[in-house]
Amino acid sequence: MEGILEVIYRVRVDRENIGLINAIFEAYEEVAIVRVVDKKDSLMEIYTSSSFSHVVERIIEALKDEYGVKMDVVGREVFPCGVR
Repeated sequence: MEGILEVIYRVRVDRENIGLINAIFEAYEEVAIVRVVDKKDSLMEIYTSSSFSHVVERIIEALKDEYGVKMDVVGREVFPCGVR
């Protein structure tokens, strides 16, 4: 596949960390869009492009290492931009 791809990370988090995770990703403007998919199961999706996927992975690791946030990546999907 050539060009920029859309990457969606599906992560399970502790419910009390949802606000922190949203705030951190909002601070990194244009890197990713974060949304809660299932509030009851604390499942979030992080939408980014292949250009920024390495940044998203670093943010996830930093949240886990530096803030002690429990985040488990339970899925990762890649699509050509505009195709889902």
